Amino acid sequence: MARPSFTDLLQQPGRHAFGQSLFLTVRGPHSARWEYQHRVAGALRSAWWPAIGPGALSLTQARAERARVWLENRTGAAPRNRVLKAAGKLFSDVVPEWLAVAASSWADKTRDGVGRALLRLPFASKDIGKIKTDDTLPALLALPERQRQDVRQNLARVFDFAAGRKYLTFDADGNPAKFEATRRELWPTFKKSDNHHADIAADDLAAVLAKLPDNEAGRAVRFTALTVARAGETEGATWAEVVGENGTSAWIIPAERMKAGKAHRVPLTPQALALIGERKADSAPLFALQSNAMLNAIKKASPGATVHGLRTTFKTWASEAGKDRELTERSLAHGFGSKVENAYQRSDLFDRRRELINEWAAFATGR
Repeated sequence: MARPSFTDLLQQPGRHAFGQSLFLTVRGPHSARWEYQHRVAGALRSAWWPAIGPGALSLTQARAERARVWLENRTGAAPRNRVLKAAGKLFSDVVPEWLAVAASSWADKTRDGVGRALLRLPFASKDIGKIKTDDTLPALLALPERQRQDVRQNLARVFDFAAGRKYLTFDADGNPAKFEATRRELWPTFKKSDNHHADIAADDLAAVLAKLPDNEAGRAVRFTALTVARAGETEGATWAEVVGENGTSAWIIPAERMKAGKAHRVPLTPQALALIGERKADSAPLFALQSNAMLNAIKKASPGATVHGLRTTFKTWASEAGKDRELTERSLAHGFGSKVENAYQRSDLFDRRRELINEWAAFATGR
């Protein structure tokens, strides 16, 4: 059953969970506010924002504010509206502002990761208008090669955003995180790795899954394999996302947690349902996992394998078994076909995908 609309929720007094410790507290049709619960030095704190009336935030804006508060607590960044003695803004003030705009449709995990990487830079506490190439270049080159490219691109966007907000004016060198024209030789050539996430041979999959421990991490890996989801999608899953009855059950991953920014319906097989057990409160996670628990579990069962590689195993199996390519790609939440085709293809082919996932589950579990 889908979550009620925002208008419907306003008619339901109480506390409604939206994941990542963000709640909508409704006292009546004209009194509602967003709450983000977090800990500071071990003490539970709450940040509040209006959900209706003057200054009301949408769900997307509330999630962006949650990310900003989370980042400030995690990094010790200065509050966004801190007044500076000098005219201008601290870099650490501008990053959350940029994320609130640029990352409004990103998954929480992606938004938080980008923010953490930027706020770790050594000039985070410096006036953004005073940050020059002499600051950015050594800081970026000190990062691992793949990370430095991603951080540089996001850093350049932050500077462009700040210039648009009139927080700074570029000098003759331009954006200090862009290396173009005469500045091109300052930045090393970047070559993407040809390596991909290690997978498991399809014929070995059932044996590997059987070797996984019967604990939260092991069950989470099996669930991820059977649903061909991404690890982060499983890690953030809550019971509110599971709908339907046995035989028609589905896991509906909301758009904000999907890489492509579109909600995705995943058919749940009897084998997958058995892994999550009896239903719990909507806000409860499907699996209580510690950092890297899933990766550690699969490496013990198959050294060198990765959780993401399970998606490759599924695609290889489907291809070799002659399964419909569109069903395979849509099961992986990949785009398929041209923009014109997708404009006319409104169905997510859920029933046909359920048949495919049932076959996959039988193969993956050796039954």
